[in-house]
Amino acid sequence: MEGYTPQPDEDKEVYVNRVAPKYFETLGTPLLTGRDFTLQDRKGAPKVAMINQTMAHYYFRNANPIGRHVITERSTMEIIGVVGDAKYVSLRERTPRTLYLPCFQEDLPWGPSVLVRTSVPISAITSPLRNAARALDRSVALKGIKTLSEQVEQSLIRERMIAMLSSFFGLLALALACIGLYGVMAYTVTRRTNEIGIRVALGAARRSVVWLVLQETMLLAAIGVGIGLPAALASTRLIRNLLFGLEPTDPWTLLVSTLVLALVAAAAGYLPARRASRVDPMVALRYE
Repeated sequence: MEGYTPQPDEDKEVYVNRVAPKYFETLGTPLLTGRDFTLQDRKGAPKVAMINQTMAHYYFRNANPIGRHVITERSTMEIIGVVGDAKYVSLRERTPRTLYLPCFQEDLPWGPSVLVRTSVPISAITSPLRNAARALDRSVALKGIKTLSEQVEQSLIRERMIAMLSSFFGLLALALACIGLYGVMAYTVTRRTNEIGIRVALGAARRSVVWLVLQETMLLAAIGVGIGLPAALASTRLIRNLLFGLEPTDPWTLLVSTLVLALVAAAAGYLPARRASRVDPMVALRYE
């Protein structure tokens, strides 16, 4: 890169993508500065290139890259534009430094891909596309027609499978935790039936008895959340690499899980306490 001195062990590899005019317009990639390729950028014309935002920042920082030159083993190209960043191999990858070259200035080393921007279903334009290609050149055959959304879906197959399995086992773990929590809390309150009967016999209001038991139950649940939440946050580093589009410390996920457990704990304390408070005091006093 003109004006840039690389370090001895620096990674100088960049992605190279040969594109036609209106490639960026078709994909909706913003042109940040400079100009796009045109039909005049063909064989015999001055060599030109475009770079993405990551590459511009890496080599030029805040300086204007327009007019600088990219030097390769075969030629020297003038930078005419900077475009927004894009992913190519995986949505997980760090945005690569990308160099764009006009496809009409050199022979393509591989078969070209045709990009079409449309607002109608892909099935409605498949035949017209094939007919248009044959009209231009009968030796051209369009293969593997698919939408950009389908490509993105295919790249996320592994992530979606992990997400489905994680969701299933996560919900199963939450259900088991709720069942266990309800069982322990209900058993604890049931064992206090004798105490509740004594309180009612001594004139305690049933509502105040229920509220007392509910307070103690929620205190135990709060202690459990206070221990479990930091432990969960500490273990998130183990699954960080398996997540996409979601932080391991996602506040909504933690909040919903905590609220579910809190509601289960409240129900586990309230229902048995309410049932015990309605028992005849003499029956409660003879309980066990």
